[in-house]
Formats: sequence, C-alpha cells, structure tokens
Amino acid sequence: MRSTFQVKVTVDQDINTIKCEPEPNTPTTRRGGPSAHNILVNGFGYNITYQDMQSLQCQNWVNDRIINFYLKMVVHRGNQQGPMKLASFDTYFYTMLMKHGYMSEIVMQWSRDIDLSSVDLALIPVHHQGNHWCLAVVDTGYMCLRYFDSMGGRNDKGVKAIRCYLQECSKRKGMPSAWAVEYPKEIPRQLNGYDCGVFCCKYAQYTCSQDGIMNFTQVNINDALVSIISNYLDL
Repeated sequence: MRSTFQVKVTVDQDINTIKCEPEPNTPTTRRGGPSAHNILVNGFGYNITYQDMQSLQCQNWVNDRIINFYLKMVVHRGNQQGPMKLASFDTYFYTMLMKHGYMSEIVMQWSRDIDLSSVDLALIPVHHQGNHWCLAVVDTGYMCLRYFDSMGGRNDKGVKAIRCYLQECSKRKGMPSAWAVEYPKEIPRQLNGYDCGVFCCKYAQYTCSQDGIMNFTQVNINDALVSIISNYLDL
C-alpha cells in the first residue's frame, strides 16, 4: 500500500515516509478536503497537483505527470552527479511514435530537444496498450535498446518502432545505425496488478545509478516514489 495524502507534504527522514497536513488558507473541495487541482510541486516543466499525487495512493495507477516528473528528476540528479550524460523523453513521445510512425516529422519535432549523440543513456517511458507502464532505455555506448517490463512481457511492435526511430536518428546524424535490442530477464518484478508505474520509475533510477545493479524488490516499492520525490525537492 502506498502513502495517503492531504496537502502539505513533509518527509520524516528516520522512517522514510510521507506525512501530510492541510496548508493554511488552502482552497478546499465541498467535502472539506484539498482541491484536486492545487499545485504541490512545480519543476522540470511539470505541475504536480494533489490529484496527481493521489495516483500514488493504495492501488491506483501512477499517472503520466508523475512518471515524467520522476524521470526528469532522475536525469537532473544524474547529470549533476556524473559521470554519465542522461536524458529522458516525455510519455507523449511513445504515443506519437505509435500513432504517426518513426519517419513522421511530428515525432522528430517532439524529440528535437534530445540529441542522442550527446548522451550516454536516454529513458523512454512506454504506456503499453494504455494500461501498463514499461521503460525503454537507449544505451548509446553499446548501441543497444533495452526494454524493462515489470511483468516479464514483451512489446515487439513498440520496441521495433523505437528501434526504427533510433536508426533514423542515427542516419540523420551520419552515425552507425545498427541498434541491438535486449529484454533483460533478471530484473525485479511486480507482484500485483497496479505498481507497474512505480517499477518503471525505479528501473530508471537504478539504470542511471553508477553501478546500475537493480537490487530492489516489491517490498521496497512501498512509499518509495513519493518519499524520493518529496525528499529530493526538500518539500
């Protein structure tokens, strides 16, 4: 079970959990609770509202804004700490790719801010079939696309589309375009039907760490996402 929320978010460093209480003069709903559209966190071009944070409760599915915010946070922290250069795509990129195809200028425009020739790793959040979060990791050093699915599934169609996109980007840059594909098998797996989004974020976090060893389990998922977000931003 994940943490519950009201409005004000604070972190208890000793027990690594979130405690919440209403802010003074905060607009409330008719039921007396905080407004769903109150902005709790602003950063990396995203506004995280109370409603977004509610997706971290209990058995809810994590929404796209939380995924985007977390991946940007991982990239920002990783780039500050070094030595790898990191980037992350918006969740909308995969949707556009599957809708318009890798040759579409719309897709190229959507990813124009990411120069794969200048990064070591790029994170691509994948909302597979509209109900399951996975993570694709572009490793430019090994010219490899790795696909992480917390339920052990495959997404050959989606992976092929991403690989074709990478090949096209490489050709446009005059770079080698022989991208390999891997489905890592020995990775942490979810033991329920609702934590795929959190696993996607944790895959990103551990992939971008210096050792890259994924030694977390379902037990470590509880409260992990909200704790890290709140702790990192020093809310």
